[in-house]
Amino acid sequence: MGALEDTQTQLDELLKLREAHRRRLSVLQVQAAQFGIDAPPQIVTEQADIDRQLTAVNQKISLLSGALPSQQRYPVDPKSLIPQTIVPATINEHLPVISLELVHLGDEMRKNFQAAYQSQAKDTDSLWHAITDTRDEVAVERDERRSWQEQEHIAREEWQDDEQDTRRYGTSILMRWIWVISSALVLLFIIVVIIAVTAYVRELLAQASR
Repeated sequence: MGALEDTQTQLDELLKLREAHRRRLSVLQVQAAQFGIDAPPQIVTEQADIDRQLTAVNQKISLLSGALPSQQRYPVDPKSLIPQTIVPATINEHLPVISLELVHLGDEMRKNFQAAYQSQAKDTDSLWHAITDTRDEVAVERDERRSWQEQEHIAREEWQDDEQDTRRYGTSILMRWIWVISSALVLLFIIVVIIAVTAYVRELLAQASR
């Protein structure tokens, strides 16, 4: 087997290996998307490892593709006046290199998209936690305000009840004093009347005895 055939064989094996890595990476990406931000560490680690392997494989493929020569005949001495024949590379020889570059670009875009997706997922999760924390704080504040209002209402009702009891007690004491004073005045009036009647009767008796 010649050098070109050996290079082509290695290139074919690397292309198969790259395809296997891509299939496995696609499976891992689906699993990571299903788990979202809670993806297991082993999936993330394996994704990073396959990305590194893909980068190395793509570099080897690029080197081997560049090593597949377009047929050229160079002079032994660069200063030689003997004309040299250079057969330019055909479009078919450039297509693998272009394809590899496009594949490499696709891998980079996929990694960038995955990084952007993970970053967006983290930002969304952080925003959701911030909204949830704010909502909980508002709920706690609302409950505290409601509890304070209820306590204030209870305290106001107790104060009103105490005020009414105080007024009832004061009114009761006042009515008792009024009753005592009235009774005393009536008794005094009766005594005065008895004294006046007694004096009048004595005066009549004195006049009758004369």
